[in-house]
Amino acid sequence: MVLIIDEHDKIERLVLGSAFLGGGGGGDLWSAMELGKQLIGLGAIEIRSIEGLDPGSLIVTTSVVGPQSADTHVRTSLLSNLVRSVRLLENVLGEPIDGLISSEIGAMNTISPFPASIILGIPVIDAPCNGRAHPTVLMGSMGLHRLPGYVSMLSASWGRVGTPYNGQVLIKGSFEEVLSVLRSIVAIRGSVATARNPVRADYVARNAAPGSISLALDLGELISEYRYDPEDLSYRIAKRFSGTVIEDCVVVEKFSEIREGLDYGRVAVRCGDKELELVYANEYMYLESSGSIISVFPDLISTIDLSSGLPIISKDLSRGSRFNIVIISYRNLKLGSGVRYPESYDQVIKAIGRDIRAYLKELLVA
Repeated sequence: MVLIIDEHDKIERLVLGSAFLGGGGGGDLWSAMELGKQLIGLGAIEIRSIEGLDPGSLIVTTSVVGPQSADTHVRTSLLSNLVRSVRLLENVLGEPIDGLISSEIGAMNTISPFPASIILGIPVIDAPCNGRAHPTVLMGSMGLHRLPGYVSMLSASWGRVGTPYNGQVLIKGSFEEVLSVLRSIVAIRGSVATARNPVRADYVARNAAPGSISLALDLGELISEYRYDPEDLSYRIAKRFSGTVIEDCVVVEKFSEIREGLDYGRVAVRCGDKELELVYANEYMYLESSGSIISVFPDLISTIDLSSGLPIISKDLSRGSRFNIVIISYRNLKLGSGVRYPESYDQVIKAIGRDIRAYLKELLVA
């Protein structure tokens, strides 16, 4: 199966569906829309199914890493930096890259492979590392950190070429070493464009989330059709995924800061006569009422703006924001293996100050 993205409407719908599946994260919606418009002006994007791909094909992951609040500051250079990161990694590898996958489904990261695909002629493979957005790099690494003998390799690019703030680096080593260096770069530069972790297609097929791009596009078509009736839209999405809706919510109070390289926040929410708290680290991590957990990541907790019918990411919530909350169990999502390892949660636990792994005993592996 080959999916061609060659129209503004189609990429807009893909971004909208991805933003919902971002669950509060996955990148700035409007930056992604802007990048999508640029891409359509450059050419068509070819997205292939992983089925039928040679098992030995070399696949590389792309992503934008860092706090979402920094996305708006990298718009003008993001396209070129995503290309530069893939090109640098390919030059070091010494063999052609056969396909590109996104690290996750989210407004920005779903389309992160697209610039290099168009410019370098490398097809996008519909097998993202995860079928929803997530806060840590390990969650989007398909369990490669547990693969005996695997050496992590990552290239990162940032800033505008020709300015003093332009930079590029290649990191190679253990996952712990690579992630430590990457976090230091993010702490200094904000969001950066990355290409990382070359691996063969047979491993991707077993450990990624095949079909997630197609699902995001279908969902985006639903959002586009019903967004002008946000109540109806909320229930249509919930029905599709056997989820639930919490109606008519408003932000009463919000605290936010950057922790562990992530946008962290606690949001006091009133939904009718219910008082809730929504906690995020880029993505919504958990929703609780009077200290009792209602839903916890990797369940999808998404917010739909009642004025526009569009998904709202966590950084854009502000006092007075009105929205519906749609909750979908992780069991009804496409998840990659990266979210099944306890150590993948270490960074987010430090950020939110709560060990959510206690609620995930059925999901996590030893």
